[in-house]
Formats: sequence, structure tokens, C-alpha cells
Amino acid sequence: MKLSIVLTLNLCLVGCGLVSKQTTTEQLYGAYDQSKESSTDQQTLYSPDLWETLQNSKAHSNKEGFAAALANYPFEMRNEISHSEVVDHDYGCLMVQGNNQDSIPMDYYLTFAKENNAWIINDITVKYYLDGTERYLSEPVCDEEVRMERWVEWMQSK
Repeated sequence: MKLSIVLTLNLCLVGCGLVSKQTTTEQLYGAYDQSKESSTDQQTLYSPDLWETLQNSKAHSNKEGFAAALANYPFEMRNEISHSEVVDHDYGCLMVQGNNQDSIPMDYYLTFAKENNAWIINDITVKYYLDGTERYLSEPVCDEEVRMERWVEWMQSK
């Protein structure tokens, strides 16, 4: 059986489920892209709880597993392959696919909420595809439970 590790950070109860009136834009990717710029006031890009968690993970010297994934966000992904996003009014999600410095395929799943006309990152999920495991999503899925259901369906089809 192929190994897959899911590292999840759920800080907010604000979800963005699949609904019929979704649009695809580049708004969320723009906010993600800003998170990679050192000149940007980073704190304004994240919900307060997520910002605190990211800062705490970066402060720990023993960065393993879950803490390492957050401590290295968003710079662990060295080779970005693709991205796609879905927006439904004031909620949205972004899926960024790529590889880390060790050429391990990985995805970032980010959920957003619009606050004061700005997109704020509320949640980050980091997914690694180890031992040759294939990606099972080709489009962003905002709801983590639905993502997990799709993963189970994908695993059962193998």
C-alpha cells in the first residue's frame, strides 16, 4: 500500500463547502503569492489564530513532522506545477501543486475568508505524496471532509 501523509491544521470553523455557484478567479492565488514576498506585511494575510500558529511553528528549533510543514510554509514548495481556486462569495479555497526540495510531490490546500475586502488565509493543509503515490485531486475542494472522502474513494479504486 502506498504511503500518504496528511498534515492538517484546522484553526477556524469557517468552512467552504462545495456549492453550485462557484467561480474560478486568480484572487486567492494573488494572496498566496503575497505570502511568499518578504516585503509584505505578512500578518495581514492570515487570520490571527493561523498567524500565531505559524509564528510558533517557526520559533521551535525541533522542526519535525507537523511543525516542520508549517515552519517551512510557503517556501517548502520549490517547484510549483499548477494551481487552481474556487470562490463562493466571501469564501474560497486554493490548491497549489508542486514538489519540495527533495522532489517529493506535495500540495498546499488553503481556505480563505474575505474580510474588509481582503482575502485572509484561514486554514492551511499540507499534503505529501510519498513512495510514488499519485495525486487524487485535479481541482480544489474546500471541505476537508470531502477531500478525505475523495482520497478514500481513490484508494479503493487502486
